[in-house]
Amino acid sequence: MNEDEAQKVSRCRAYYEKTFQNALSKHEPEPLDAVLHVYLNGSPSASALSKQDRAVGLTTANFWKNLSDKPESSLLRFALNQLLQFDQAIPLSFIDLVITRNPELMRWAIRYSRLFENPDSIVYKHLRAKYATEDWLEFFAVCDRLLVQLEPYKAAIHTLEKKLRFMTVTDFFCYLSILAWQKYFDSMRAGKNADFSRVYDRLLQMKLVTTKAETLKVTSESKIAQSIRQHLMPLLMPEPYPQHASTQCAKNLQLVAELFWNTQELIDYEGSIDWFCYDEKCRYQYGENKSILFNEDDSGSIRWNQTWQKSTLLWHYWLNRGVEQFLNSEMAKSQIGSKEYQDANLTAVTKAMRSCLQLKALYGIGNTVALTENTDIPLFELMLTNELHSAMFAKEYVSPLHNRVVAGTPLLVALRDLMMQGFVDGENRLPFTWSDLKAKTYRMKDWYLSEQTSDSREAKAQAAISFWSQNLKSMSDELKDSSRKPIARLHEKPFLQLGNFFLELPWLMANSNHFNAAVNNLRRLNSRRPELKTETQNAEEYLAESLRELGFNVVVGYQPAKTVEDDVGEIDLICHKDGAALMLEVKTGYVRSSAAEIWLHKNTTLRKASWQLQRKSAKFPTMLLTDDSLKQQLGISGDDYKLHCWVVDTCIEFDGQLLDGYRVVSRETLEVVMRDELHMLCSLEQLQPKRNTLYPDGFTAQKFVDVIESEAVWAKCGLAVC
Repeated sequence: MNEDEAQKVSRCRAYYEKTFQNALSKHEPEPLDAVLHVYLNGSPSASALSKQDRAVGLTTANFWKNLSDKPESSLLRFALNQLLQFDQAIPLSFIDLVITRNPELMRWAIRYSRLFENPDSIVYKHLRAKYATEDWLEFFAVCDRLLVQLEPYKAAIHTLEKKLRFMTVTDFFCYLSILAWQKYFDSMRAGKNADFSRVYDRLLQMKLVTTKAETLKVTSESKIAQSIRQHLMPLLMPEPYPQHASTQCAKNLQLVAELFWNTQELIDYEGSIDWFCYDEKCRYQYGENKSILFNEDDSGSIRWNQTWQKSTLLWHYWLNRGVEQFLNSEMAKSQIGSKEYQDANLTAVTKAMRSCLQLKALYGIGNTVALTENTDIPLFELMLTNELHSAMFAKEYVSPLHNRVVAGTPLLVALRDLMMQGFVDGENRLPFTWSDLKAKTYRMKDWYLSEQTSDSREAKAQAAISFWSQNLKSMSDELKDSSRKPIARLHEKPFLQLGNFFLELPWLMANSNHFNAAVNNLRRLNSRRPELKTETQNAEEYLAESLRELGFNVVVGYQPAKTVEDDVGEIDLICHKDGAALMLEVKTGYVRSSAAEIWLHKNTTLRKASWQLQRKSAKFPTMLLTDDSLKQQLGISGDDYKLHCWVVDTCIEFDGQLLDGYRVVSRETLEVVMRDELHMLCSLEQLQPKRNTLYPDGFTAQKFVDVIESEAVWAKCGLAVC
């Protein structure tokens, strides 16, 4: 460590020691927690200080020497996990000190950080060399077993990739599309709704990593036609082709099937590692003929199942609202498209309206979405683009294929029949489709009715195509460079740009959740958009207005007085009605799809929100004493009120849970409760006129609070409250 680095570390160490002493002087029950929170929140935040400076500064602070025996908290576990990201720099003496106090704490930190996956880790090598008690040896053995289980599948995938390396992306899609349709109908016959999206994402990414850049610059349709002729037609129409061509294609299909199976198994075993790393109910054991991982109890799986049930009911809720909006719109009075497509188009329009309602209410998205500095598109038309594609693929692919397969037609014959019917109708009905920008724009332009001229409609179509497209050449470059930029998933960017052409996968598009895709395009893949701040403010204002309609006095964006020592930051919403006061911290994020993403969200965004509420709520009495305007706006006189502090989150996974003593409330749950629409939490077929109410004796502020804090909505839906 050079002199400059030492000074930076010393500066960080002094900051943390001062924070610790301040917490002691205020008689806070856990002074260390105060330090860990500011560290995890990125303080001290001077631009000259690196994350490593802060990590080394924290681990060399003097207060660790007085760490109590058996220290344990989820906060400390997570902080240690973050510190282990810098295992090349933090002192090993710190690691040993923590272990002397509580070795289980360090084992959890290793699990959280996945340190055991890094064979070159200095800390992990140190631990394996120094600690040989029975508990540590069992832990190391479990970590080894988890990694060893991956190896056969990794080896098989490596071998299969080498055998399939000669294929271009379109060659590969010829086989993958057949396999995907087979998986789709196998799942349907089994009465399941199996989700293979992670497998498809992984297969595409693996293919792009091994693909030569020049093959991703397709400028002529003849290249795609060559793939179809060589790799698809001998399977669908083997008669005109030599026997060896059909035999070779069958072998290729089998290789892709083996690649699919090994990739799926690898992902499943990686899921076991995620379970080990992120599930606090996961326990482990080591022994012959034993499952090495097991749950301490079933509370975690029960809650996960409840989350799935909530998500399903909320999906129906928003669809019912979309139907309601459609029936009250001018579009309900006219035919949508041709008579042949009327039902499919009606469904598409309803789903697009549903998504717009969600995006506006939950995320503050306006009526238009800015695509570039000079181009925007109406939100409804952007959502309708994908919904109409899904409707077309469901009608023209899924329905006829399903009818044939159910009747006993072999899949390859059914795909051939669909293809031949497409030839008769002048349409491409191959297992995957493609078109160039001009042709795709021409077919889509009449969807954009907000524009008056053909040219402006084509411009809107091109803008929508750009929004929903993933350039495979760019994606390949990012994967090869190990870019930290988030990689688009297939359902998020369903139009795959291959040179001058756009590929679509009907088996994927027919059943995609386009609301989730839109959220993640706007919040995960483009998290630095200049419109984000305005959208967040819109979401807060929409929530505030909904609460005002219930009679609450609401103050949005209140900034408490700052002092040299303390700035608790802006309060998103403060509300009051009849003695019930609410302090809300509103969080709008993307839709998470992995255990790691969900766990990280809990320990970063939600942890910080709870910490913020703790600090802000402690200042609330002082705010009322020193700011008459605030008291007047809220309608509070004296101290005859009770303050309820909630983290309002767009994610559903932690709805109803207490994190560090503060309740997390799903924004969607709050929407149902504010609108008193319990009756809409059901499928469209089950929808009845409003009979049940959450407020049988009339609405009161206290009853509103009780409904939220008792999770009455979900109890009335038959979901046991954990």
